[in-house]
Amino acid sequence: MAPWVFKLAALGGAAAGAIFLGATTSIVREGVWLATVSLAFLATLVAVFRSEPDRRSPWSLIAGCLGLFVVANLLGNPLWATEASAAWSTPIAVLAFPLLGVGALAFSRAQVPGGDRESAIDGGIVMVAMAGVLAATAFQPGLLGEEVSASGRMLYALLAPLVMSAVVAASIRLLFTGAVRLTSAWLFAGAAIIGLVGNTFRAVLLANGTYERGAPSDLLVLASHVLIAMASLHPSATLMTRPADSRGPQLTVARLGVLGVALVAIPLTLLVRGVDPSLIPTLVGAVVVSLLVLWRISRLAIERQAAAEQLRRAAVHDDLTGLPNRRLIFDRLEQTLARQARDQRPVGVMFVDLDGFKAVNDELGHRVGDEVLIRVARRLEQVMRRSDTVGRLAGDEFVVICEVVDDRAALALAERVALTLSDPYEIEDRQVRIGASVGLTLPMPGQADPEQVLLEADAAMYAAKAEVGPSVVRYDPAGLEVQ
Repeated sequence: MAPWVFKLAALGGAAAGAIFLGATTSIVREGVWLATVSLAFLATLVAVFRSEPDRRSPWSLIAGCLGLFVVANLLGNPLWATEASAAWSTPIAVLAFPLLGVGALAFSRAQVPGGDRESAIDGGIVMVAMAGVLAATAFQPGLLGEEVSASGRMLYALLAPLVMSAVVAASIRLLFTGAVRLTSAWLFAGAAIIGLVGNTFRAVLLANGTYERGAPSDLLVLASHVLIAMASLHPSATLMTRPADSRGPQLTVARLGVLGVALVAIPLTLLVRGVDPSLIPTLVGAVVVSLLVLWRISRLAIERQAAAEQLRRAAVHDDLTGLPNRRLIFDRLEQTLARQARDQRPVGVMFVDLDGFKAVNDELGHRVGDEVLIRVARRLEQVMRRSDTVGRLAGDEFVVICEVVDDRAALALAERVALTLSDPYEIEDRQVRIGASVGLTLPMPGQADPEQVLLEADAAMYAAKAEVGPSVVRYDPAGLEVQ
């Protein structure tokens, strides 16, 4: 939808709220209420068909929820409701809440098609925390009149908090997926939270017999309808049903904030409310939530640290072979040359290029070519010592840095590398043959420029390519020496 439509909905919602609060007659108040709820339903319905999201079912469920609210308000409107129609109003409104929760879960499923166990766990924690708060405050059995049976009171105290908490938790769960970047997701979650607060206060007022139409709780419920309409009309609404490009960071401010609130919600409620025998289940819930939140935060912190380490490693290692990349090669070589200048220890640097690799790529395909590069990397690691550095510079070019190695040992290692890499490779039931040309340089102590050292090894490698078969050429300032 166009941005101006979203802005119009926001202005219309603000105007409706102001008129509702300032209304002096029930006709105006009820008219504004019914018009706002109906327009929110129509806006969501229009957004479903005009915006053409990838999947219509989640938004259709939300539109169905708002449609049931419209029907419930039509049947229960005090201006014309009869006793029979008012009796149907409450059950229909109750049916609307599960639709809202199922719609929210459908959004989460669309964001992560394979499912997201982590966000499901966090959503469950939020649900238990909210249910505990509601059970200790607005939905206590004692708030109901004596005309309600004992079993009816217990059912009310159990189901009402769970249903309402499940709906809000399902909506907040969107903030644990890739939808956290979408304005529509925040509007939707905000609508669920505001609606929960408004309906909770209304339930308390109804139980105490002090509810009057036009109370602040009604304004919150009205605002929740407006926010849902705004969420459906925002340009980002079409992305709510599209798989997220990535899961995104798990340890976000939104996630920590929600878990933090869940951690303190029940204890603060019990602190204000006081603990009596009827609240023992709520107290147990507080302990369970506290343990779960602490476990989740510690696990998220570990995952964040692992992700950071993975990113750091990816920045300096080759994606295909896992070897150090150009950046890390130069860093290691610079450190090696610095140690050589300080300790006067001999160093050898090899530049390795594969002969015939282009033909393998052209004839057998890049998949076989990639497998050859991986096998070459593993053979190089096996030939060299653990203290040596084996890296992939680019394409089929590799670099080997050897410390504490004299001339004779360096030459022997280079020859071994050339022969080992030239042995046949068994890949996909076929023998793949390539060769290897190795350029070797033995920098003198005090030669601190890594770029110059690699240029020397590169020049020796090109001289080796002119030879027949696996060849090693040692760089010498007086001339190249074929081994």
